[in-house]
Amino acid sequence: MEVSVGGIVSNTFGVVKERFGVLIGTWFVYFAIQMVFSIVLLAGLGASVGLAAGNLENPAAFGSFGIGMILMVIIFYLAYFLIYCAQNASLNALASPLQQIGFGDAFGVGLRSALPLLGVMVILAIGYLIGGSVLGLVFGLLSFMGRIGSVIGGLAMVVIILYLASRLAIIFPTIAVEGVRNPLTAIARSWNLTRGKALPIFLATLIYGGIVVVLCGIALLPVIGTFTAMTTSVELGGAAPAAAIGSMVYIFFAFVTIFVLISISAAAFQSVIHAQVSGSTGENFSETFA
Repeated sequence: MEVSVGGIVSNTFGVVKERFGVLIGTWFVYFAIQMVFSIVLLAGLGASVGLAAGNLENPAAFGSFGIGMILMVIIFYLAYFLIYCAQNASLNALASPLQQIGFGDAFGVGLRSALPLLGVMVILAIGYLIGGSVLGLVFGLLSFMGRIGSVIGGLAMVVIILYLASRLAIIFPTIAVEGVRNPLTAIARSWNLTRGKALPIFLATLIYGGIVVVLCGIALLPVIGTFTAMTTSVELGGAAPAAAIGSMVYIFFAFVTIFVLISISAAAFQSVIHAQVSGSTGENFSETFA
């Protein structure tokens, strides 16, 4: 299907406007889950530290504590990424123009999509390491050509990264909306659906990113002068004025608000691209590897 750059951008903000309440609510539900999980983990970590402190004379117990600490760190990051994947899958499902679902269904989608998305991230990370090593070797050879070789290598790397990002831009909605559970199938599905559409996807991403940057600048513009004055005053040994402290509080909440809005709009952006390139969730997925 034909991809419209303007359609992607306009539909993205249209979806955010139309479904803002449920999108923002879903984001905060997952944020609360992350906070509760972190508190429980920190409480367990504190209890472990207390037990270890009471058994310092026992080398075996202290060694077990070290192993336990490593396992807890691994569990923390694994759970964090799973919650992140579930959150984004739920947001993609809610923001998709191809369907209209509620929070409960979207939350279920997030739970079912977390492991496949984590698998995708692992596969892409491995691919990045392998591809990065190969490209590093190639660009290292180009550097022997001097400055021209380095420039060519740098530009080629940027083009490759942007191309791959455009071709893999709809992996999240492919899993969340279409229900693909095999990570390799999801990657292949995204690759096939975006064939011949990398340029309009990149241009839409460029426009979307530009709009986000402009909006962030507008949000922070009222306090830039005050923040600069505060920084100068502190550097000269003076105290931060009350207005500057208020500006810092404003900047903090502004950044939090911007982060949340970017999270939900990015999910909508991906889902809108997916809707444009697929057109229907009823398509025969067995053709993915055709």
